[in-house]
Amino acid sequence: ATEDQERAADGISYESLGVALGERARADMIVSAERQVVNRLGRKGYPFAQSVGRDIVVDHETRSVAATLELDAGQPTVFGALEIDGLSEVDAAVVRREIRWKEGEPYDIQKVTETRQALSSLDLFSSVTIRPDEQQRQGETVPMSVALAESPPRSIGGGVKYSTSEGLGVNAFWRHRNFFGEGEELRIEGQVSEQVYGADIKLGKPAFLDQDNRLDLGVYARDETFDAYDAQRFGAGGTITRQFGGPYSGSAGVTLEQSRITDETGINNFTLIGFPVTAQYDTTNDFLNPTSGGRLRLAATPYAGLIGSTANFAVLRADDTVHYALDSDEKYILAGRLTVGSILGATRTDIPADKRFHAGGGDTVRGYGFQSVGPRDSENNPTGGSSMIAGSVEFRARVWEDIGLVTFLDGGNVYRSELPDLGEKLLFGAGVGVRYYTPIGPLRFDIAVPLDKREDDSSFQIYISLGQAF
Repeated sequence: ATEDQERAADGISYESLGVALGERARADMIVSAERQVVNRLGRKGYPFAQSVGRDIVVDHETRSVAATLELDAGQPTVFGALEIDGLSEVDAAVVRREIRWKEGEPYDIQKVTETRQALSSLDLFSSVTIRPDEQQRQGETVPMSVALAESPPRSIGGGVKYSTSEGLGVNAFWRHRNFFGEGEELRIEGQVSEQVYGADIKLGKPAFLDQDNRLDLGVYARDETFDAYDAQRFGAGGTITRQFGGPYSGSAGVTLEQSRITDETGINNFTLIGFPVTAQYDTTNDFLNPTSGGRLRLAATPYAGLIGSTANFAVLRADDTVHYALDSDEKYILAGRLTVGSILGATRTDIPADKRFHAGGGDTVRGYGFQSVGPRDSENNPTGGSSMIAGSVEFRARVWEDIGLVTFLDGGNVYRSELPDLGEKLLFGAGVGVRYYTPIGPLRFDIAVPLDKREDDSSFQIYISLGQAF
């Protein structure tokens, strides 16, 4: 090995490769160590490193194995000029701002992977291919070729969902992925159900002020009719979301909302300004059908009343989900979810009903009607509360290529107090489900029963939607 190659391999140890001397020898451990060495060389300027031989000696007398791995590091390489092909509607500046490497830097396959992921996440391209152009190599410098195929900029879509307590709901949207020519996304969406009529207009701008920032602006209007409250509201807001690297992200924004709400306290008008802040750690491998990893999301939104409104409060919420594969093919998944929330700074009746916590339904405690878990008023209507806790455990089995079975247990409650009263009984629901796996995600069909059935609870609830429950 040359001096540069030895420097590139510096820091690679048994421990860093997951190999412990004295541990039972396994073939997969040796193959994994070999793959990791090649990958690390690829991150330190040797993208063409490859294994050229492997010598395994088994000593039966000492019951030990000695493995010698022979590698060809290839030529040292630095990033050269950028060549972009395949653009027609998208500006080349959009591609250049997503490049994670700098010309003249040692080649790093991790930066190439991050660039490919960044370009794919823009949803502007149907294919992204990045490779070093060896034929144009000049010494250590190799030009980088980025070949792209643009997706149609406009699309329409929609969805349907159903639950026993919420009824049938449909939504439709029109989307433009490149509205001003630099990857801006305009989305116009409407939804209609037995309880909600709504419309949204959203504009998203990637790389806002910085490569890792995204700006989202939006306006919306809603007319909602629930057992807990009726609301007519409209508002506007803006949020900046930042990717901090790997699974970490955060956001901060401002919202302005006008609402007219009818609930147990009567008819009330609210004008609220909010300042939502979130932090997220996400290692899930798929948004609609995760089979590994988890997602922890912490959110805090202080609200202040304006123009006659007296409500000043802060909504705090933590959501955590985990997914664990019980087999190497990821056909059997154990998943869990926990949600905890608290509203500080105002009594429950001073908090607008649409900002209180509610539980029950397909997103929290299945087996109970939508928003039916928690405090009730004198007419037995749910009122929502100032705190909540809810959790779920779910076992998923993919029994055929496109069919899966699920069994689950949910539990939770909503409380009048600012903090969950763990001395108060939780309500539990259990059920089974079927998943039909499609190219865009699993179609969910769940049926659940309340294990702590109250007088006005239905014997069962049905939920149909796209995607796993969590």
